[in-house]
Amino acid sequence: MKSARLYHCVRCRHQCIICSDCDRGNIYCGHDCAQQARTQNHRISNKKYQKTFRGAQKHSVRQRNYRLRQ
Repeated sequence: MKSARLYHCVRCRHQCIICSDCDRGNIYCGHDCAQQARTQNHRISNKKYQKTFRGAQKHSVRQRNYRLRQ
């Protein structure tokens, strides 16, 4: 008899069951929730970086180059 773990997806709070053979410390119910959480975390990280001096400088250069191309 194999054991299973019951957990709630961190993103959507859906209750999930995973067998011990497949369990790798999962915290999301599937690929979609994991991908959406990854995208959200990436956006937060980008905003945080852009508030730094170096991030603001790089953004300024990117915008200047974009405007020159237009």
